[in-house]
Amino acid sequence: MPEFTHAGSAQNLEPVPPPTARQEAAVALNELRAALKAHGIVLPSLDLDPVTLFASDHGPDRRPLIELGRVNMETVRKLTQALGGAVAG
Repeated sequence: MPEFTHAGSAQNLEPVPPPTARQEAAVALNELRAALKAHGIVLPSLDLDPVTLFASDHGPDRRPLIELGRVNMETVRKLTQALGGAVAG
């Protein structure tokens, strides 16, 4: 069932279009950034991948990727701890 937005009166209800792949990726990126920040983790290179972002505008099956980037050992340890600790190997 489509969502509707209120545009002044009951007669002006219009369907809200679904988010684009670009919008979904931006929301996911911001959610990830906030979750990491809550654990004191900053990924300096965290961003939308420009190549796949551009491609996502040219086809419904093309979804943007999120670039996590490289991190130093301190950040690796924080990520490991946030994800539940060390894995036995």
